[in-house]
Amino acid sequence: MDISSGVSPTTQVFHLKTPLPFTTLVLDLGGVLSFYSANGIDDLPISPSLLKIIVNSPDWHSLECGRVSRHDCFERLAAEFKIVPQDLDETLGRLAATLTYNQELVDAVRQLKEAAGGKLRVLLATNLCQHDWEEHLRRTVEGWEIFDQILTTFEVGERKPDKAFYRRLLDDANADAASALPAKTVFIDNKPENCVMAALLGIHAIQFETTEDVMVKLRNMFGDPVARGEAWMRQHAGGMWSTSSTGVLLKEQFSQLLLFELTGDSLATLAEGGAEVLERLHWENLF
Repeated sequence: MDISSGVSPTTQVFHLKTPLPFTTLVLDLGGVLSFYSANGIDDLPISPSLLKIIVNSPDWHSLECGRVSRHDCFERLAAEFKIVPQDLDETLGRLAATLTYNQELVDAVRQLKEAAGGKLRVLLATNLCQHDWEEHLRRTVEGWEIFDQILTTFEVGERKPDKAFYRRLLDDANADAASALPAKTVFIDNKPENCVMAALLGIHAIQFETTEDVMVKLRNMFGDPVARGEAWMRQHAGGMWSTSSTGVLLKEQFSQLLLFELTGDSLATLAEGGAEVLERLHWENLF
């Protein structure tokens, strides 16, 4: 479980490198694609600060790995932290009602996968107990239809950042072992320790901080900079004017003549007779 702030909306268009440099993309759920927040919730039976300690305890980790039942885990936690199991259940339930999703990143991953034309597998790898998955998350996450495989710790029996979880992740990433190589895998997680372990195994790790930051990194890792530059020029065709250091827009013809000479098409904004002027200057410079 991750308690976090929201995300920054952005728009992404992918112009991919050929051949595709990575064949597997792995995303975390909590803190990357889903968020809980205690902001605005009054009188929680268990404070957010204590809850954070609880969900990082060995007993909670055992619950996430499916090694202990929810009832037995809550009893152990109650004894260790001097709390009432019903209070923990109520606190978790009220936090679940605040659940939000990072639709911006979901949409971007879908666009990236579609642009890859079937050459990119997308996996979800998350530390999660079975109750939270079944009761609060499964229907929405599976409804996105972006994941080729979902690995939860309660099914695997190991959790991040344990090396065994990553080994299972790479083994299950693709039936074709060559496409599941660490060097061909990108891993996105909000926890630094999870990213460090991924990097130690040769996986390209991105620590999630903001959606915009992740989008930029994905674009740089997967994208073709030349194609992206050409797309930008065509998107801004007819509006590429010079700007002074003080922010003054200069609608002069010299820069437009240079654009026309370099591209030979309609990217520039030429005044009437501009093309003829350029051609005349070109021939005059030859003699």
